[in-house]
Amino acid sequence: TCYHTQGTNIVHLVSEKATGPYSFADVSLGAETNNPHAVVRSQHTIPSPNAQLGDQSDAPTWLLFHTNDNKPHPDIATCTGVPDSRPFRNTSNLAPCTGCSSQGSIGIGTAKDPSGPWSTVFPFVGLDVPGSKGSLANPSAMVRSNGSLMLVYRYSNGVIHHASEAIAVAVAEQPAGPWTFLSNDVTPLSVEDPALYQGTSAPSRKQNFV
Repeated sequence: TCYHTQGTNIVHLVSEKATGPYSFADVSLGAETNNPHAVVRSQHTIPSPNAQLGDQSDAPTWLLFHTNDNKPHPDIATCTGVPDSRPFRNTSNLAPCTGCSSQGSIGIGTAKDPSGPWSTVFPFVGLDVPGSKGSLANPSAMVRSNGSLMLVYRYSNGVIHHASEAIAVAVAEQPAGPWTFLSNDVTPLSVEDPALYQGTSAPSRKQNFV
């Protein structure tokens, strides 16, 4: 087998209530995509010199951050792998993955409706960013009050502790970037699956938390 994410899809479910019941609507993104994190950005807050507030009837933009495993483009055939091998691990004693083009990457899909269609960009593929020598995964994102985007993600072999899992934090005005890294390795602990949210410590102050 290739890995536990082989053949995974991101699906869209709908419900009248947050507690359910949910029903299947459609497949948002095909294999191999996983770890979805959706946020909504108001058209009025998108920081772009070419943005027109009347575009798309002022519709909000849905942003679907996700892990795209072992390939930077979703139209490449699902990784088949060599029996009993464990791909995505850069060690010489492991058999290579058959049909794979790249290591894990983070994709960002955009759409005007949660039913799609989704247009996906891969802002970190080919760049020297934290985790570029391994695999980027487990993204969590937030739209800040000025409309810019903040992203945290997990990668292997942190720059501080040089082992196991690490968390990087970056900001950008657009999904395609450029992304500016605020921290390459936020903690000396070995952690993954970060969650990013915004809270208030006082009525006039906002703080970002990981």
